[in-house]
Amino acid sequence: MMKTLTICLIVIFGSLTSNLAAEASLTNEAAILSKIDTLPISHEDKADLSRIYQSVNNTLIWPSRNPLLAEIIERFSHADFDGLDPEVYKISQSLITQPIQTDQDILITLALLTYAKDLNGGRQLIKPTKLIDVHPLQRDVVAIIVAGLINGNTQWLEFLPPPHPQYTRLKGALCHFHALEQKGPWPQIDSEHTLKPGDTHTDVLILRHQLAMHDLLAFEESTYFDEKLSQAVIAYQNLHQLEPDGVVGTLTRVSLNMSPYQWKRLISLNMERWRHFPEFENAHHILVNIPGNFLKVIRSGSVVLTLPVVVGRPQRKTPEFIAPMQQVVLNPSWSVPPGISRDILRKAKENPSYLVSKGIRVIDKTTHAHVDPLSVNWAQYQISPFRFWQPPGARNALGSIKFVIKNPYHIYIHGTPDTHVFVKKRRDLSSGCIRLENPKLLLATLFQGTNDENPLDVDKLLKTKQQKAIPLSQEWPTVTAYFTVWVDKEGRFHSHPDIYHYDAIALEKYHEF
Repeated sequence: MMKTLTICLIVIFGSLTSNLAAEASLTNEAAILSKIDTLPISHEDKADLSRIYQSVNNTLIWPSRNPLLAEIIERFSHADFDGLDPEVYKISQSLITQPIQTDQDILITLALLTYAKDLNGGRQLIKPTKLIDVHPLQRDVVAIIVAGLINGNTQWLEFLPPPHPQYTRLKGALCHFHALEQKGPWPQIDSEHTLKPGDTHTDVLILRHQLAMHDLLAFEESTYFDEKLSQAVIAYQNLHQLEPDGVVGTLTRVSLNMSPYQWKRLISLNMERWRHFPEFENAHHILVNIPGNFLKVIRSGSVVLTLPVVVGRPQRKTPEFIAPMQQVVLNPSWSVPPGISRDILRKAKENPSYLVSKGIRVIDKTTHAHVDPLSVNWAQYQISPFRFWQPPGARNALGSIKFVIKNPYHIYIHGTPDTHVFVKKRRDLSSGCIRLENPKLLLATLFQGTNDENPLDVDKLLKTKQQKAIPLSQEWPTVTAYFTVWVDKEGRFHSHPDIYHYDAIALEKYHEF
């Protein structure tokens, strides 16, 4: 797509400059609007260009703004610092010293508009996240450009990138890997056999080089795999959501062998996702990072809680969406959705006692009568004529608390009786919903500073084992997102497995990353 845009700009430049001498004096409104109307760009971009020129009374913008133009051209040349392609916005330096005609003026303004939009709202390279009854803050990019032109400086460009701290940190990581790339080819561990403590091998020397360049180990000229090296491997594994065993197996080797160029592409892709990430009033929201298997509560722009979560397995992905969390349910019952009902039917065929062991009630869809699961010949059914329901209690699949998010996917955040899975590094294990090990901690955080139930009342209500819905006095925009690289507040670079292969698809399809 970006190649197409680059070609588009070249075509525009060629077509617009062919008759410069004959049309140099045409700077009135009709001439500018006419030229804009002939450009092979979207109707939205044409309207935005027209707004910019109307703000300066339909006069040429750049002849009187050479210093500003020089700064903008310089900024374009460093677009790769934001994971963008500088070639897309390239403007000749000669325009700073030469007389600027109408056609060239429009070309420069179009490049600036494209850059501002790409930096502010992201390019149309990834599928936008579905918005459900939420209204993120919207920026008027044209108004920002106009204000910048009036002020005559480039400080306004700093307001275009996403304000999220994670974007800024990833930008720093991108620069770090760019610097590593300049040092030459990335050393590769060639052997496919496992490297472990006590081994002596030439690849151990390569391993030491790699970990040293990741700032996890002081380099030593040694082919011996000692305990100190094993601890550095564990540190790397913890940062990259790998099993922290201190041994270099297949997954750890593949990760360590990733070159700075590969990391740069991955970071650029994730920065693009952040450019699409919404801004919320008061900067409060809940973020679920699907590949990272974590949930963060952000209040007034600061992270106030981080919790591990379980997300959907690849066959039943947790969808990406943004929707309001409106209420919580204490001691929830569970009406089993159709997809999971098929799983339960299969398990009932294998062992009818499964339903009894889980406390799952069987209800006839026609008569609504409760049925003894042990009296049913489950083998005869391909499609269950029954509805499955689980009452509140210790065995309930939703745990003791359910957080209700308004969405068409029947996705909730909820507790779970199966807390043992939280020891795993990878937790893409659910049927799509988001499971919490400690839902009471999330509830207490959401209630903090509100008039909602206090923790003591919640404990009393939980002990009753009676289902109770509690509306939240403050709705929480809840975002399920897909970020596979992350920089923590200490500046440590993390990566997460591409569990749904979204990275692989995007990186293969688009060479802009």
